[in-house]
This record gives sequence, structure tokens and C-alpha cells, in this order.
Amino acid sequence: LTSVKEIQPALVLLDVLMPVMDGMVTYEELQKEDWGKHVPVILLTSSEGSDVLEWIATKGLSSIKKDDQMVQSVIAAIAERLS
Repeated sequence: LTSVKEIQPALVLLDVLMPVMDGMVTYEELQKEDWGKHVPVILLTSSEGSDVLEWIATKGLSSIKKDDQMVQSVIAAIAERLS
């Protein structure tokens, strides 16, 4: 989180399951920053739990299911969000 705040990238990829702070909490922390309110965020998830998917939908975020096609999905999502 500290590095992201310092670098202020053009796009942020977050995994829902991360050590220390999960992707959802990290997203909420980014939203507290002026620049973070406008940076595109894509969440990667292996979860099929309705609570995680519902949270992602309520935030209007893009998500990608972690599977064999993930790399191509990530590339396509980044290209779409940055175009």
C-alpha cells in the first residue's frame, strides 16, 4: 500500500486474497487518497463466494477469475481500462 501511494500507478491490480491486508481492504484504503478515487482497479479472485462477488459488483469494479485463461483476461482488461 505504501508503494502504491508513492508511485501512484495508472492502474492497480489487486488479488482479493493477500497476506496482511486483503484486496478489498486495500481498495478501501486507496479510495481515501485523492488520486486513488480515480485510478482503475482490477481485482483478481479465485473466490466464487457470493459475498466477494457482490462486494466487487457494488463497487463497480472489474474482476477476473483466476484460472488457466487469467493472463489473457488480465491483458485484455488492462488494455480496455487504459484505452
